[in-house]
Amino acid sequence: RRYISNNYNKKINNINIDILLKDSELEEQNYFRYPIFIKNNLISDFVKYFRDNGVIIWTSWSWINIAPITTNIKKCNYNNDCKNSNVISKNIVFLPNHKFMTDKDIDKIIKLTNNFKNV
Repeated sequence: RRYISNNYNKKINNINIDILLKDSELEEQNYFRYPIFIKNNLISDFVKYFRDNGVIIWTSWSWINIAPITTNIKKCNYNNDCKNSNVISKNIVFLPNHKFMTDKDIDKIIKLTNNFKNV
């Protein structure tokens, strides 16, 4: 997964996407997920684009501010008042990074990501 993350960090370049872990200390990084921030409210288009190209994009944490999604929000006294959290949660997805990905798989994800509405 570190190898996959390093490839993503080096090769993904799209004006509509922020790589959230690109500037972090790689030794300190958890490689279990590879989150990216989709700008300009294009998350639904991004997920559909990948699915149309045969790739499932992980959105298990997208659209929620408190995890897991089954958390009783009322008991937490959360009033939907964390504006940054609200924006981030609605625009984050996870690129595939499972340990059995081949270089061909990684290159496909990079190509799709770079080609997504990149003008």
